[in-house]
Parts: sequence; C-alpha cells; structure tokens
Amino acid sequence: KSKHRGALPGQIRALSTYLTAERDQLPRDYMNQPPLLSAYLNYFMPWNIYRQGRLLAGLQLRIRPGAQIVDLGAGPLTFLLALWLSRPQMREQELKYLGLDRSETPLKLGRQLFRAFAEKSPWQVQTERKPVGIGRNPQADVLVMANLLNEMEWGGEARPRARDEEDEMGTPYDQVLAKWESQVADDGAILLIEPGMRASGINLFRLREAALDRGWRIEAPCPHTEACPMPGHRSSAWCHFNFLPEGAPIWLINLSRKAKLPKERASLSFLLLTRGDNP
Repeated sequence: KSKHRGALPGQIRALSTYLTAERDQLPRDYMNQPPLLSAYLNYFMPWNIYRQGRLLAGLQLRIRPGAQIVDLGAGPLTFLLALWLSRPQMREQELKYLGLDRSETPLKLGRQLFRAFAEKSPWQVQTERKPVGIGRNPQADVLVMANLLNEMEWGGEARPRARDEEDEMGTPYDQVLAKWESQVADDGAILLIEPGMRASGINLFRLREAALDRGWRIEAPCPHTEACPMPGHRSSAWCHFNFLPEGAPIWLINLSRKAKLPKERASLSFLLLTRGDNP
C-alpha cells in the first residue's frame, strides 16, 4: 500500500543501522517483523542477489547434475535466486536445494519468488525451519553460507577455556569446520560469502587458516597456500572485492537514493573450500 511504500526508505535506514552500527541491538528474529522484513526484501535482498550473482557468474564452483546444495541461514533463498539468475546454463539440469533458516516466513517468501522466476524448473527446492547449529544437517555436495558468519558467536563461551583445553578442542573455527566437513561429500565444497567488511574478512582469514590445517584446499580467492597477506588486523588490509554497481536495476538505484543509502560501490568477501582430487 502507498502508506507502507512511503515508510519503506525509513525502514531501510533503520535496518541498515541495526546491521552495522547497532549490531548488538538487532532483534534476533528480525525477519519475522513486517517492517524489517519489508526493508530486507526490497533493498538488502536485491543488492545481495546482485553481489552474489556477480560472484557466481565467474566463480569456478562446479555443481554437477543431481548435486545437493544445503544453504544454512538461507533467509528468502537469496543464494538460490542468484544462482538461477547468474547461471542460465544450469537451468535445465537436475539439482536438489535445501534451505535451512530459523524463521519460516522468509523461507516461504523465497519459495514464492523462485516459483515466479522458474515455475517449470527441474530443480527440487525444499526448505526447513531449523536454527543453524542445532542437530545434524543433511549431507551436501555444496554447503553454502551467505551473510551468516557475521551473525555467529565466535568464542562467546560462558567461561574462558584453559590453553590445554583449547589445544584439545581446537579454536572455534576448527570446531565449526569439523561440524561442516562431516556434512560435506568427500569431493564436495563449502562456499562462504560475506559483506566486504573488516570483521567478515578477519573471520574468513581465520577460517582459511583452520581449513588449510585440516587438509582443505582453498579454491578461491587465494592462488596460494602460504600465510595470508591480508589478515585485517589493526591497520592491515583485509581480503575483499569492490566493484561499481553497473547494471543494477534503476528502481533499486532510486530506492537506495530515497533511503539515503546510495550504492557507489558494491563489495563482498568470500572463500571457496574444496576437497577430493584436484582437477
């Protein structure tokens, strides 16, 4: 309705503040609050599809016919929509997709959006309301996490661990990788996509270190297995990619200006881990 459309720019700014400067005040289930969900669907989700589509169009992520993609923290199936839009050559192949999220509403809206794009698609799209980290997730050929690491708690235990205890259990990054790799096929992959912010870059840097120690191969963006020259600590650079938002739809550009959040550049950080034989 027109009154809701008029309030949208202010809702977008409010959610932007929650996601950045006031992260600790972000409501846990903000996707269940209509004003914040509307802001996400109309502004943040389209820009995320734009970023992820830009990445997927060139990323050497091999997804064989019949593969199972498990998307943790799927929200309104942003990754699925970006994959469909950016890889038309895959639209006729068989594919299984399972999106997991703690909120049912965005999953439902994502299914509706995908049907609008791809009513006769052979892709099998399923969703399940399931918080990340609770119980065991299904096996995956490709495990995807987009904009999830920045919502996870890293080392927020009730008590600090002793040094020998940490050596035995590994870092929080070792622990989360151990859980993920038990879900991924022997020749599978893990794809992590994050905002191009310093905090995200540091998390990916630490996950990269842990993954190399655990025998994973860094397929992208790193062309090497040496120490990362962009750890993001203090004043050092962090690994991220900026690009001009060329080709973004005009309605999205105009909405961004109305919300006083114009996009002069889009950015992201990512990490693609693989294992098995190196082709």
